[in-house]
Amino acid sequence: MRRARPDELGPMGLPDQVCRVVSALGAPVSCGDYFAAEPWSFLDAGLRPSGSSSRLRTFGTGWNDTTAFCLDSETPTVHGVVVQDGRIVDELYVNRDYATFMAFLCHLRVLLDVYQQVSVEAYLREVPVVRDHLARLDKDALVDGAWWVGLVEEFDMV
Repeated sequence: MRRARPDELGPMGLPDQVCRVVSALGAPVSCGDYFAAEPWSFLDAGLRPSGSSSRLRTFGTGWNDTTAFCLDSETPTVHGVVVQDGRIVDELYVNRDYATFMAFLCHLRVLLDVYQQVSVEAYLREVPVVRDHLARLDKDALVDGAWWVGLVEEFDMV
């Protein structure tokens, strides 16, 4: 687990509640090709497609380093941002908050472990269970246009 240090979070300008959650939960160093923790920093890549002017704070990358996972100071929402040629070209909803994002990663890690330890048939029986649980945690993360949609669709492709 990677834990954010107080001196790392202090300059980020995040609400106190968000800082407490981030500090308490930490983040896995990695979760396959889907997440890699990084030191907290500001993402300076130009204007956001959403039109928001608040600066994004990045805490990791995902999907083979194509997405930067970020928080801003306006909402607790986790955003997935795609940066190309030094500018943001896409911004996706990921999860309603940092704790839910970490819960999704934990479920993904369990599913990946199950895949490696049991038969394909047993794994495929677990997929709908995990998918239903993720939907109960954050149904908006599984609608078209959200970051998790493509990943969850791949669960069945074994």
